[in-house]
Amino acid sequence: MRRTRQQSALRERNKAESAADAAISARSIGADAPAAHFGEPDGSPRGGVRLKVPLMRQFQPAASVLTHRLPTSEDLKILLMEENMTGSGMSSVNMIVLIAFLIFVYYDVRASETNGKRTLKPFLMPLLAAYYITGVLMTGTVTDVNFLLVAGLFCGCAGDTLLEKGDRFFAFGLGAFLAGHLFYSAAYLQDILHSAIPLPYWLAILGYLVYAALIMPRLLPSVDAKMRLPVILYMAVLLAMSWFALLRAGALGGRSYLTFAGSVLFTASDTILAFHVFKGKSGKGIMETYVLGQLLIVEGMLL
Repeated sequence: MRRTRQQSALRERNKAESAADAAISARSIGADAPAAHFGEPDGSPRGGVRLKVPLMRQFQPAASVLTHRLPTSEDLKILLMEENMTGSGMSSVNMIVLIAFLIFVYYDVRASETNGKRTLKPFLMPLLAAYYITGVLMTGTVTDVNFLLVAGLFCGCAGDTLLEKGDRFFAFGLGAFLAGHLFYSAAYLQDILHSAIPLPYWLAILGYLVYAALIMPRLLPSVDAKMRLPVILYMAVLLAMSWFALLRAGALGGRSYLTFAGSVLFTASDTILAFHVFKGKSGKGIMETYVLGQLLIVEGMLL
């Protein structure tokens, strides 16, 4: 009888060790394993808990210990604390970048009003790109960053820089912003492929056509003949970008409406700028609508 009990205990211990070895092997090669909720007992005599394999692959603090046993609830607490610290740290960086962006905007506008110089303007879009990237990394990874949006922001940086160099570079600045709108459009379309979009959002293109029909006849007579085609092309791409932002909002809802609102402000900013450059109208509101529009576009992409 005693010998039978010893054999039974030996078999149970061998089963437990085999289960532990299998779990460690799965962790080391990244094999799939049945998902389990945190805190679910795994039957281990050491009181371990089963974890989803993706989480086990991330588990580093007790790597040397894991070669001998399954992670315990104490190990899990350490992992969660480290994850929270990482998210908190990135959140702090994200907030610092946003504050820096707003400070640069304030002093750039103020300098423009006092001496007409905008030395900080070229730094605004790179800061906004950094704000977007750190915002994504708060909850995701680098693979979650939409680099089409980032490319569009840096096109905006190039456009800001070129427009500040005078009329000789106006066409180049216009081209940089046009490229940025194309990147934005691609970023929006990337999010709505194979999405069901309600019919009213498609019909909204009629509103954009009406807007163009009202604006262009008032603007084009004051535009040099060699610049008319580029201006028409730019207006078409700008309005298409805003319409794609609306389609994305119709498909995704939620924060994506912020991107659409930003595209509308961007359109308003460029309209004011066009009338300022070609017809000598007041340029008041150009920078405010532009900066707020770009910020809302980024906010709406942080889904």
